[in-house]
Amino acid sequence: MPVAKPLSVVLRRRPVHSFCSTVGWNGVGLYALALGVAAGHFYIAAEYTFYYQIMHVDGVWFFFLCAILFVVMVLYHLVVWKKVANAVTARRPGSFVRRGMCQRMEAFRATFGINGKRFLLKLYISEILKTGMQVYNLLTLYTCALPPALLFVMCLLLCVEHLHRLYFVWKPLTASRRDTKVFVNMCVDLLCATLPLSFMWLWFRVPVPINEMLAVVALPTMFILIRLNELMAENVHRRASEKIVQWQSAKSIKSGRRRSTMYEKTIVETAVRQQGMTINRHIRCAVTVGTVMTGLFFLGMAVLSMAVISLADCNQFLWDACMVKVPLCRFSFSCNCAVLLIKRHNRTSLPPAIESMTAMRKLQINNGPLKTLPELGSFMPVLAHVNLDFNKLRALPASFGEAKHLVMLYAAFNEIAFVPGAILQHDAMTNLDLSTNRITRLPKIRLTQLLSFIVANNSISTLPESLFDHAYIENLVVDGNRLKSLPSNVGNSGKTLTFFAASRNNLTSLPFSFQRLGKLKVLDLRNNSLAYLPEWFDELTSLNHLTVGGNPLCSNGWGGSGNVQKLMTKKGEGCEKQCSDMCLDLTLYESGVCGYDCTAQECDFEDKRCAE
Repeated sequence: MPVAKPLSVVLRRRPVHSFCSTVGWNGVGLYALALGVAAGHFYIAAEYTFYYQIMHVDGVWFFFLCAILFVVMVLYHLVVWKKVANAVTARRPGSFVRRGMCQRMEAFRATFGINGKRFLLKLYISEILKTGMQVYNLLTLYTCALPPALLFVMCLLLCVEHLHRLYFVWKPLTASRRDTKVFVNMCVDLLCATLPLSFMWLWFRVPVPINEMLAVVALPTMFILIRLNELMAENVHRRASEKIVQWQSAKSIKSGRRRSTMYEKTIVETAVRQQGMTINRHIRCAVTVGTVMTGLFFLGMAVLSMAVISLADCNQFLWDACMVKVPLCRFSFSCNCAVLLIKRHNRTSLPPAIESMTAMRKLQINNGPLKTLPELGSFMPVLAHVNLDFNKLRALPASFGEAKHLVMLYAAFNEIAFVPGAILQHDAMTNLDLSTNRITRLPKIRLTQLLSFIVANNSISTLPESLFDHAYIENLVVDGNRLKSLPSNVGNSGKTLTFFAASRNNLTSLPFSFQRLGKLKVLDLRNNSLAYLPEWFDELTSLNHLTVGGNPLCSNGWGGSGNVQKLMTKKGEGCEKQCSDMCLDLTLYESGVCGYDCTAQECDFEDKRCAE
C-alpha cells in the first residue's frame, strides 16, 4: 500500500496564476465598464467646456477628476492583479503593501473593504446616503424634468431595488449574494445617473445646468468608483482562492488523502462568515424599517405619477403642444411643462396659462403670427433653450437676461428692431441667432461664453468693437447688412474664430488686424466692394475655404499669390458662383444639413434635403 507524502511537501509548489484564469472575462467586463464610465465623464466635461475650449466652467473639474480616477483605477488593477493573486496564494492578502501611507490604506481596506469585517456596515451606510439623494433628486429634479410614464418606470425600479435589499438583509449571507448586492447597487447608481440625463439631453437636446448635473451624478459616481474597485479586487481574490482549493483538492487526492475535512475554506468564505457576525438583529431591523418606508414612498410616487398623467383644467392649446408634461413638479399638481413645441400656429400672443409652466427648459414656437411675448425669464428660472424662428415678434423680453441658465436663443425671421441690453450681457449664453430681422444697431455686447453669433440680413451699419473681445467665439455671420468696414480689433478673436461670413455688405477693405485670425478656416466675402485682398492674406495659413464672388477683384484681373491663389482657383471657391447668394455651398454639402438660407430651389440636390 503506497504511503502518502506529507501535505507540506505536496503544497510546496503553488499554482501559477495567468490573466485569463485569475482575472477572466468577469474582470475584463469590470475594466470595460470603468473605462466606459470614464468616457462618459470625459464626454460630459467636453459638452460643458464646448470640447475643451472654455475650461473655467464652475464644477467641471469634478468630471475630469472622476474620469482620471476611473482610468487610474483600471491601470492600477492591471498592474497589481498578479501580486494580489500571489498574496492570496501565500495566505497573506495585501502582503505586497508594506509601509507608510499604503500600509494604513491597506489596514482600512482590511476593515471596510469587500472582504473586511465591517464591510456590511459601510454598505448599509452608503445605501442610506444614496437613498437620501434619490429622494432629494426625485422631489427637486426628476418630477420637474421627466414625464409621468418615465417617472413611473424609475420609481418602480427603485421599489424593486428596495425589495432586493430586504431579501439581502434577512437571507443567510454568502459571497455570491453579497457580490450580487454590490453589483445591483452599482447598476442602480448607473441608472439614477444616466436615465434622466439621457432623456433630457439625448432625446430633447435640453441643456442641463451644471449644478443639476452634479446633483445627479456626483454621489452615484463616487459609489460606482468604490464598488468597481471592490469588485475588481474581489474578482481576483475569489478566483485565486478558488484555484488554491482546487489545486489542494487535486494534490490531496493524488497523495492519497481523500478526506474533505482537510480542504481549506477559501479566504472569501471566511471573510463572509465574519461579516455576517458583525450585523446583529437590531441593525437588520433598523435597515428593514428604513427600506420599507422609502420603498413605500417610491411606490406611492409611482402610483401618483400615473394618477395625474392627465389634468382636466389645462389650457388645451399649450397642453397639447407640451412634449414633456410634469404635473407633479414640486408637488404643485399643476399644468406644468418642461418642453413646449408649437409649430404652424395662428396665435399673436400666448395664453396666460403659460405663466404656470415654471419648469420650462426648452421652448420652441415657430411659423406663426406671434407678435408679443410675456416676460418669460421672470417665471421660467431653468429655461435653457429658446427657438422663436419664423414669427412676427417686434421685441424680445428683457427678462431673458434673468434666465441664468439660458444658453441658446434663436429668434430669426421676425420683425425685431431692438435687442435689450440684458440679453447681450448674459453670462451663460453660447448661441445667439437674430438673423433676418430689422435690427439697425447693436449696443455693447458682453456674452462671456459666446461661441456663435448670427445677425445676417439686418440693417446694421457698424459692429461694436466689444464683439471681438470675446474669448471663445468660433462662428460669426454678419451677411446681408450695411457694413462698410470692420472694427479695427477684429484680430482679437484670432485664437478661436474659425468661420466668418460677411457677404452682401459694402466692404471696401479689411483691417490690418485681420491677419491675426490664425484659426480662420472659412471666409465668405462675396458681393462686397473689394478690389483686392492684402498681401498679408497669405499669413492666414489655416484658411482652406475662401469665396469672394461678386467683388471687383473677380473682374479686374487680380489673382493673388501663394495660398490665396490656390484657394482662388480651387473648384467651388474663389470667384465661382455658389448655388445662391444667400447660401454657401460648403455649408450645404459638407454639413449635410440644409439651413434656412439654402432652401432656395436652385440649392436643391439629389436627396432633396434642401427641398421645401
